[in-house]
Amino acid sequence: MGKERREQRNLERKKRVVKKRKIPLEELKAFVEAHPDAFLREIAARFDCALPSVWAVLKQIKVILKKTASFREQKPEKVSEFLDILDNLKDLPVLYIDETGINRYLYRPYAGAPRGEKVYDKISGRRFERTNEVEQKLNGSFLIRYIDSQIRERQNNYA
Repeated sequence: MGKERREQRNLERKKRVVKKRKIPLEELKAFVEAHPDAFLREIAARFDCALPSVWAVLKQIKVILKKTASFREQKPEKVSEFLDILDNLKDLPVLYIDETGINRYLYRPYAGAPRGEKVYDKISGRRFERTNEVEQKLNGSFLIRYIDSQIRERQNNYA
């Protein structure tokens, strides 16, 4: 290629053809409003561009990826009742209870919205059978450890 150009006495650099792809801001805003929990890769596929481009434009139009989730099964009356009870117990020693082993099911943890606005969503807390382990700790020592069958047995006794 260089030899041909030398023979033609044309040593100037070829102009590089770059396909400019601009994401239309208004279209992107409308898409995010219509699909607030779309993944970046879905937005990139819709506008036929790369993920970093989508991220940069979302930042430019001040759309942040946050989502405030609560559980569908949650009842506000019971939550306020629990918080009142918790407030009455604040002088007692703290007992730490840790639960682990919850399987994550497919749900979208992020959603896009303009800065300052929140996106709310209801998620289910009862999706799949899972293995649980619960440990209680007081003053640095473990008190009790429960695993699945023991937890169910205790729940049935208190029901």
